[in-house]
Amino acid sequence: MSVSNRPPLRPLWAEINLTAIQENIKQVKALVGPGVKVMAVVKAEAYGHGARETAQAAREVGVDWFGVATPEEGIALRQAGITGNILVFGPLLPEQAAAFIDYQLVGSVATVESAQALAEKARQRGVELRVHLKIDTGMGRVGFRPEQVGEEIKKILALSNLKIEGIYSHFATADGSDLTYARQQLATFRQVLAGLEQDGIKIPLVHLANSGGIINLPASHFDLVRAGIILYGLAPARESLPHCPPLQPAFALKTQVVQIKRVPAGTGISYGLTYHTKHETG
Repeated sequence: MSVSNRPPLRPLWAEINLTAIQENIKQVKALVGPGVKVMAVVKAEAYGHGARETAQAAREVGVDWFGVATPEEGIALRQAGITGNILVFGPLLPEQAAAFIDYQLVGSVATVESAQALAEKARQRGVELRVHLKIDTGMGRVGFRPEQVGEEIKKILALSNLKIEGIYSHFATADGSDLTYARQQLATFRQVLAGLEQDGIKIPLVHLANSGGIINLPASHFDLVRAGIILYGLAPARESLPHCPPLQPAFALKTQVVQIKRVPAGTGISYGLTYHTKHETG
């Protein structure tokens, strides 16, 4: 099963092999085991492969979690008829709450203030808004700092109309050859979870592993893994290749040859003549 969008007047097109994406999903499932859910990350039009088509193909092989960067991406999936859970990685802002409710999106919360505003919006609508807590274990971007987590989460848990169903963080270096920092992040995340457990707080869905973590750090798989570039047939980095499952590239860029000609040795090619043929070629 493949899709292509060939311009009628230009001999250049991309072909997307959805069967390859499905096979890659199966490889990820086999790698993480039956007790771990797989999220298909389909942000940025599924890395250029087509978010709607990729999500539909993933649903056919049992994926029911999708990751996107913005509410607009999640809304587009819903409008295309995609069912299942859609987590928006970008921090959920109060003015976005209505869209999250209307389109049944799952939000990422990184501050108590935003959680309070969201809870109030949900209360006004008479609904419960699903959220995941985002923890900054060392990426240095959005998220609660580990030392903040205990007290801040207690404040959020006290809010009505918010359902905290997940907690997650993100690796900075899990795709490299030196996993020292990634292991530090994993240890920090475990400390956060242990601290919550000591306080009697158990959050149902825990996730940390991106494509690099899926391949290189099995201890980071937890309840769910977020499969991004690996779904599209590529290892996240050259260093990951030795441990990477067999993947099928899903993207092919094709063109039509319009001319073949023979030129003598020493012929300069194109702007700046940056290449000269070493021998007669064609």
